[in-house]
Amino acid sequence: MIAQTLNFTYSFVQPRDCKWGLEVNGVWEGMIGQLVRQEVDLVIADLAATDNKFWPKKESLRILVAFFWIFCVVLSAAYVGNLTAKLAETKENKAFNSLEELR
Repeated sequence: MIAQTLNFTYSFVQPRDCKWGLEVNGVWEGMIGQLVRQEVDLVIADLAATDNKFWPKKESLRILVAFFWIFCVVLSAAYVGNLTAKLAETKENKAFNSLEELR
């Protein structure tokens, strides 16, 4: 709809190496490399600038940190799911509780 409204065309291009982009010997590869080399005008992806100085160097610590984050995500999802269910719960007001009350 945006292309029709603004009267432009577009095409989807996948990087030759199918990667997001890493800097190797001062040269970017992947989608970021295509953008830097001006082979494409726009990159749309779930990208984030990261600084790895806080990421553990040892593989065992990386695994531990990854499991911790997965635990946090699962715990948050369970909490939000239960909260949503509780807030969506409706209470019915009954007109009567027994057949004797109908008399």
